[in-house]
Amino acid sequence: VPEEAPLRIYAVVMLFHWFALLIVNSLYLYLPGALLQMMRGSKIPFTAALSFLLLGKALQTHQRAGLIVTMLGLALGIPSCVDQWSFRAPLAGHSVGLCPVMLLALSSELIRSLMFVYQEKYVKQYKIPALQMSGVVGCMGMLFSFAVLILAELLGMEDFSGMILKLRANPTASLTLLAFLVSVCLFEVGGIYVLATSSALTRAIVELVRTPIVWIFEIQTGVAAWSLWQLSSLLMLALGMLLDLCGAVTVSETKSEDLNATTAVSSSGVFSKTT
Repeated sequence: VPEEAPLRIYAVVMLFHWFALLIVNSLYLYLPGALLQMMRGSKIPFTAALSFLLLGKALQTHQRAGLIVTMLGLALGIPSCVDQWSFRAPLAGHSVGLCPVMLLALSSELIRSLMFVYQEKYVKQYKIPALQMSGVVGCMGMLFSFAVLILAELLGMEDFSGMILKLRANPTASLTLLAFLVSVCLFEVGGIYVLATSSALTRAIVELVRTPIVWIFEIQTGVAAWSLWQLSSLLMLALGMLLDLCGAVTVSETKSEDLNATTAVSSSGVFSKTT
């Protein structure tokens, strides 16, 4: 029976997650969702590199090919997204440099990739259930967020009380926030389950599924314009995801066969002893 995971593991995961979300949600003030989702694809090479450096996991041939195709898709899609939108500060209205915004987006995905690899190591080591990891990290995150909000309110950096009043006065915003919280909860539980049964890289790949969904939604609502380059990019991302997932499924099946073989050998050994 594995020992209970120490609370510091949950705390480290929470801090990784909190700071990554803080950065990326701040960038929604400057960038559209489709471009940010495209930038989130950078977590795949980050996670692959960190898995190799920190966990000693080498990529299979399928995964190498998928990684190359995914990076080519990002190289096609990001410039076409950049051409459609200007980078503006949300309040002052002055231009914001492209490089700082892109570096912030990349730093957010690097932090998230670190979280994936860290989670994979300890979720598998301590056999932590997905619901337990999500629940404990979520409770810690809420307490930490409330403390930061109170401090920001006292320092005059945020208007938390004003936000509560606006939510009470706008039922649509309140329902949207509730739907967002439920979707994040389900997404995180599912993501940790994928990570526990497969790998951090597979979880990073699965997260890219929302990229075409956001792009299509923004086209339908008139936020984004249709672009052949972006469509080509999304098709390449999809191909890269399939190649990566083929490698992940192959590894999973191999592990399952090895486990079944080990169980059979152990059972036969026990049987022979009892007879």
